[in-house]
Amino acid sequence: MVNSILHTNTIQNIFYNLVKDYPSQSNDYNQPQTFAAIRYREQIHNASLDKTKIYNTIAANNGLFYSRTWDNASNNINDISFDFPLVFLLQQASQTSDHKRPVYRFLFGVMDLKNRDSSIDSRVDEVKINDLEVILSSVLNEALEYVYVDHNNNSNYVWRSKNNTSSEDIRSYLRTAIKNQNNLVFTPFEDWEKQRELNGIMCELVIQGELETKTYTY
Repeated sequence: MVNSILHTNTIQNIFYNLVKDYPSQSNDYNQPQTFAAIRYREQIHNASLDKTKIYNTIAANNGLFYSRTWDNASNNINDISFDFPLVFLLQQASQTSDHKRPVYRFLFGVMDLKNRDSSIDSRVDEVKINDLEVILSSVLNEALEYVYVDHNNNSNYVWRSKNNTSSEDIRSYLRTAIKNQNNLVFTPFEDWEKQRELNGIMCELVIQGELETKTYTY
C-alpha cells in the first residue's frame, strides 16, 4: 500500500481550492471561472473539457474539475458547462530519484477568450495577457502558502493563511517542494491547435513529491 503525502492528486486538489476560493472581482474576466486537471492539450477544445458528472458525484474524483458556472447552476448533471478564464494543470512527466520521492512536471496556465463582446470587454490583447499573468501569479503565490501539518495524528496539506495554522504543527512547506519557484518563466502563447480564439499564459512547475510507504500485512 502507498498513501500520498504530496503526489499528483494532492497538487491538483490544492490548485482546485485556490481557484474555487479566488476572491470575486468587479469583472468576471479578472477572476478564474474554471479549474481543470487535464491529460492532453486537446481537452481545451472540448465543449465540456472532457469532464462528466462523475467529477462531481463521485467523491474520489473531487478536486480535479471546478466550474463556477456549473456550481452556480447547482451542478446540473445534464449540462456540464464552464466559462473562461480557465486555470489548468497538465502533467507532462514524472521521474523518481528513489521510490519515495517522485518529481512531477506540470504545465500550469490560464486561458481566456480572445474575443468578447466589446460592450463587455474593451481590453486590447496586451492588457488581457497582463491580466492573465496577474491571475497566474496570484494563484501561485497562494499555493506557496500551503503547508503540510500534523495535528493530533491528522496529517494533510492546508492553506496556512486561511486556517490559522499553528507553527508547531507545520512539518513542511509546499514552497520548498516547488524546485523551480525562483526561476519560473511566464510564456504568453497562442491558442493550441488554433481551434479556439484564446489568449493564454503558462509556466512549468517542477514539484518534488513525497510518498509514504506502508508495509504489507499478510
